[in-house]
Amino acid sequence: MDPIRRAASWRALWIFIVCMLLLASLLAGFFRPSFMDVPSFFILAVTAYVAFHIYLVRRPTSGSSLRSQARIWLLVSIGFLYLALDEALSFHERIDFFIHWMFQAKETALSDRMDDLIVLLYGIIGLIILYFHRGEFWGFRRHQSLVVTGFGFLVIMVLMDVIGNRSDLLRYFDLNAEAAHRAQKWCELIEDTCKLAGECAFLIAFARVYDSYVTQIYESRISETAV
Repeated sequence: MDPIRRAASWRALWIFIVCMLLLASLLAGFFRPSFMDVPSFFILAVTAYVAFHIYLVRRPTSGSSLRSQARIWLLVSIGFLYLALDEALSFHERIDFFIHWMFQAKETALSDRMDDLIVLLYGIIGLIILYFHRGEFWGFRRHQSLVVTGFGFLVIMVLMDVIGNRSDLLRYFDLNAEAAHRAQKWCELIEDTCKLAGECAFLIAFARVYDSYVTQIYESRISETAV
């Protein structure tokens, strides 16, 4: 990819970013009017976009691309697109409600945290997919620490959500009602901060991967032309 096409790709990315920001505002306003959901949806959607562009760069020119290790980037793109829609439409919470309804189960302190564990399950599924495509995914060391950081923030986010979901766990710390309420607010703040920080870590990691692959292709073509 020559510099002109590369610049055009990044311009398209920023145009997409602006469009996703506007769409995020609309979705958040209609479905979940929470300020933190807007940038979260936006970051996840852009990450899906970047991962899909990595797939376009890495897919083989001949044969089935779905049989190659490059399919990991298509799976990552689909996964982050799902997470963006989940952020806007609360799929994991709806799954929680559906399970309670299907089994006619009464909500308890444990089952009320089921939606938190579903989010953790998303992360576990992601790790399994990455493991089976580790040869392709870990090809560049520049993004490894960021991906690990992203999963670390995910674990902390789920932990804060589990603790701050209800006040029952906070009672073990001998907190009065007012102190428990403040602790819940702090858990929510840490949860949202970790969510955005983790999403940004994944986005930056994939942007670095995309830039590395594009640079490799360009330098390879320059070498072929020189020869």
